[in-house]
Amino acid sequence: MTLKAHRVLGLDFLPGRVRAVAVAGTGKKFNVTAMQSIILPTPEDDPTHFEPQEVAISLRDFLQSSNLKHYMAAVAFQERKSILRLLSLPVMPDDELANTIRFEFDQVMEESIEEFTIDYTILGEVEGDEGQTKYSILVAIVPKNSLYPYIEAVEAAHLPLVRIDLPVIANISALHMTDESLLNRNTVVVHLEQAGGDVVLFDKGNLAFVRRITAGLSELKYTFSGAIETQEDIESIGGYKHDDYRLPDEHADLAKPLVEMVLAEVERTLSFYKSQVQMLDYNYDELLLCGTGVWPRNLASFMDKSLDEEVKLANPLSEIKRTFTFTPEVEESLTMPQFSTALGLALESLT
Repeated sequence: MTLKAHRVLGLDFLPGRVRAVAVAGTGKKFNVTAMQSIILPTPEDDPTHFEPQEVAISLRDFLQSSNLKHYMAAVAFQERKSILRLLSLPVMPDDELANTIRFEFDQVMEESIEEFTIDYTILGEVEGDEGQTKYSILVAIVPKNSLYPYIEAVEAAHLPLVRIDLPVIANISALHMTDESLLNRNTVVVHLEQAGGDVVLFDKGNLAFVRRITAGLSELKYTFSGAIETQEDIESIGGYKHDDYRLPDEHADLAKPLVEMVLAEVERTLSFYKSQVQMLDYNYDELLLCGTGVWPRNLASFMDKSLDEEVKLANPLSEIKRTFTFTPEVEESLTMPQFSTALGLALESLT
């Protein structure tokens, strides 16, 4: 967490591909120098498996074609055997903070803390019970043995590793760093990825509650396909397997089970939060969807019709497009929100 760099390549590992965003500069003034979705050599029957040396070749090809030199890598990977926790700790130097967080969890975990890696992001400052200023921190604890293939691939590509963490932390970082106004109200952030997601509550701009959920891209597509009877029906609406698929308005009825699934997870999370803090009057102003598992891409527009609150698809890159040194040449099917995880990784790691 304490490592920082002037040039960072954010790498968001997904089944069968990795999304890359290269940034240079500082956390307050930077340029996006390259971005691309890199197809990985993976078996068709198991796209989550890859050979690190083969992935390294793909990464080196991207570095060479984009003329990226002296970059460090920040990696996100999808791992559901992980723990997310909120902490409030006194303001202190980075090194001391990292040691304090590690000590906090070493006291309460049954397994040895040496078997896990810990990463965190600071999402602002809050006032403690006695009036002192404290950090609001989102912490991820991940089994070390899950990290090794990614570390091996990045090191074989000759990319020094500056950080490795979970997509939800990267997405929240991207939201917080590129447009703080998004999180200054009572906001619910629904982060979706391949195998699941997270619901994150902000209470008056403060990070208040995190809950891991099972709803993710796989579950959404399964529910969606269950509403369609034949392959011809699938093809008539454009094919639901496409990564950037947008459901046509004339088939809005097919989005209903997807909307209900996401809203059910939000309501469960709100119920848990209100029960924990014994507060009955928490109401959210807006709901943000983020992550590579948001599907179809216009899911927010269908949810917006079902709620009084505003629903948005979070797009951190759109908030900083004035900082681009050039207009990224990417395929039309690769929309900006798909790169938000890689962007958050890179920004959090800049000096």
